[in-house]
Amino acid sequence: MEAFQAAVEAGADAVYVGAPQANARALARHFTLEEIAAMLDFAHRRGVKLYLAMNSLVKDEELPAVVELLSVAAGLGVDAVIVQDLGVYHLARRHFPELRLHASTLMGAHNSANVRQLAGMGFSRVVLARELSVTEIALAAASAPVEIEVFIHGAMCFAYSGLCLFSSFLGGKSGLRGRCVQPCRRKYTWRDGGAKGGYLFSMNDLQGLSLIDELRAAGVGSLKIEGRMRSRQYVETVVRAYRLALDAPDDPAALREAEGILASALGRKTSSGYFRPGFDESLISPQYSGNIGLFVGKIDRCRREGADLVLREPLRVGDRIRIHNERSGERGSLTVREMLLAGRLVERAEPGQTVRIAAPEGTAAGDPVYKVDTLDSRQEAARTGVLLPKRFAGQVARERQRERIGRIVASLPPAARPRGVEGLGVRAAKARGGVRRPPRRSAAPAAPDLGLPWWLRIDDPGLLGHLPRHLPPERVVVLLTPESQRRMARISLAPELRRRLIWGLPPVILEADLDWYRQAIAGLGREGFGDWQVGHVGQARLVREAMASREPAAETGTLVRRGGKVAPGGGRRAGSRPGRITLFGHYSLNVMNAQALKALAEAGIESAQVSIEADRELVAALAGRKQGRLGMTVFGFPPLFTARSRPHFFQYGHTFVSPRGEEFTLVQAFGQTLALPARPFSLLDRLPELKAAGLDYLVIDLTAQVFKRGELPLFWRRLEGGQAPERVSAFNYRTGLQ
Repeated sequence: MEAFQAAVEAGADAVYVGAPQANARALARHFTLEEIAAMLDFAHRRGVKLYLAMNSLVKDEELPAVVELLSVAAGLGVDAVIVQDLGVYHLARRHFPELRLHASTLMGAHNSANVRQLAGMGFSRVVLARELSVTEIALAAASAPVEIEVFIHGAMCFAYSGLCLFSSFLGGKSGLRGRCVQPCRRKYTWRDGGAKGGYLFSMNDLQGLSLIDELRAAGVGSLKIEGRMRSRQYVETVVRAYRLALDAPDDPAALREAEGILASALGRKTSSGYFRPGFDESLISPQYSGNIGLFVGKIDRCRREGADLVLREPLRVGDRIRIHNERSGERGSLTVREMLLAGRLVERAEPGQTVRIAAPEGTAAGDPVYKVDTLDSRQEAARTGVLLPKRFAGQVARERQRERIGRIVASLPPAARPRGVEGLGVRAAKARGGVRRPPRRSAAPAAPDLGLPWWLRIDDPGLLGHLPRHLPPERVVVLLTPESQRRMARISLAPELRRRLIWGLPPVILEADLDWYRQAIAGLGREGFGDWQVGHVGQARLVREAMASREPAAETGTLVRRGGKVAPGGGRRAGSRPGRITLFGHYSLNVMNAQALKALAEAGIESAQVSIEADRELVAALAGRKQGRLGMTVFGFPPLFTARSRPHFFQYGHTFVSPRGEEFTLVQAFGQTLALPARPFSLLDRLPELKAAGLDYLVIDLTAQVFKRGELPLFWRRLEGGQAPERVSAFNYRTGLQ
């Protein structure tokens, strides 16, 4: 509340506040609706807008609460709602058309095609991906009549927003549901390669103060400062600096003053992010932990009665500090309640002195300590005028009682058990309204036919000549890249395999690559390919526009394929038009509720996949409420990070190891940096359960993999025999998604 008030008083034009249980900072304390109403009143009285952040992915069981939040938000008159989940978007557009919607950066608007798609869906503002240059931002802003917002200051994620699975993979705490434990901030070592380890993925903060005029000229209408879970002092300082720079364009003196103000903010080391070319070497400082705050020193030694800290900066009783445990990667925060210097209590200590303070359990010698808030700031917050949420309790209660909430909730698909769900042991739990977990079972071998149709997803067309003979896939998805296109040009497809083929698009297509993809899609359309798997909702528009623009080939009457070479059969006559376009969704569309499936259907995506983060209960719920065909990836090496940066210290093809001994591999694929788990994700021992839940097909994903001689035939033999590979991860399927 204090940070909110500081932002308003320091000159923010608008403030995003997190909706309870539905925002991307679920680990923070949630505002109540009464507090949000009080904040809205406070902001509007001062001519400031208040936006509600509902930018978390939500499960089906959470949709009734989402309906209530949307209804109250509309009734209170919030100025906009920012969303990531397509299901939340669908509910808002259908039932609360009076709400302005902002597309969160978590929706991954990486290019102008994505922006046009989101604008066409009714979003009034699009927050672009943080990985774009000023030039790319200008092209995106010019592509559609929609407001453009970009992050200008604050924390940066290593992975593209919306494509980070790391926290979820390590323990079910999904970053896309606001529960990220920030594995990117941990220290990693290289298992081989002779390279030095460090904080390999811990991004410096973004600072774009000097770029304001360029961004304004690029068509940006709103600059966003990341401020949630930051101190009041930080929020006030950063907002004041940017207000000064915004109000004095082309004024060097004002810019210097603003830079001086920013220097006092307790943040991380900063860079200009991806705004400028040659960004790779400025984004990450691997020798630093990337903790927020002012580095005040390292723990000298720990005793039962406290930890000795050698100071590099002043420290006072009442300051807030964070201690980074180097061995585990965990961080603990506390307020300094008392401080001993040479055995006596003191209120303040200076650089060079060694003080004894309380410390979280597990703190060890060498652990760095950061000051994240000051006593002065905390005292100022205490003097700040108090907002009075109780005054708005009646208004919130009236909004909660509106008939339309019950009517909309009643219209949602009933929570009926999916087919065969009793066999999974899933049943409604009476206690606490939760779901009782199924008992663990021994792995039941699958039938030779897997029990369900299965799809194969690959990025190497060479694997098409090595498909299993006795267990052919229903469909084969080939990831479209320049490399896969070149390889496919050397392959003659049998007619039956050609009919089964689906071309897949990677989840990230940068602006510079859009023209290539348009031409490639149009060329494949001329060859008669009409089935596409999209990795982003914006690619639905990209495929349709490219297919509509295709021109007949010059050699009328000749069977053609890419490269102009003659195809042996199964193709279409050059110049003929293929049939209908069919779009399928990849798991990167992050589907966790049935309303998201409806939104995809309205976008023309006829078949989708359950989010790869899903647990057993979520799979059962979605499969029981599906409208079209629903699939799920059941084997693969899912990218835990998908990132743009490629600094010199990355060791591609090598294994990196976490402080807990977890192993991962860093690779390059479809132009991006990927971090892959060392062990595959596999639900091959759970196929009877997935069939009983009501899924329609399974996907085995072999992208980003290089097979040695004999490995692929062994994999097919195991698959045909219903055997799962050894040492696999079930991701969240058994243990649950938080």
